Amino acid sequence: GREVLVWEAGVHASLSAEPLTVWARFLTDVQWRHRNLIQDQYPKWLPNRCDLYATDPGRINCDTQEDEITGLMRARLPESATSNAPIRDIDGFAAEFLGVA
Repeated sequence: GREVLVWEAGVHASLSAEPLTVWARFLTDVQWRHRNLIQDQYPKWLPNRCDLYATDPGRINCDTQEDEITGLMRARLPESATSNAPIRDIDGFAAEFLGVA
């Protein structure tokens, strides 16, 4: 089968659980891997994203990897769970991201 790696970077990314679980249910020849680029983005009251992906055990790998990409996201988006402030220098951010990705 094929493998699909989904890189997720959204403040309310728990909403991505719905399409990912639907795709995993119907595209059974695909092994889904999930990479959450902003791991601490969720306010405490939102459901745990890994629990949301566990509705179809083994079909979607819920990533908790910590590396340079995670560090960059925390440095450049330190209040992503509580603020909708934009990235002021998106080109600079993109260059930094490409440097660690």
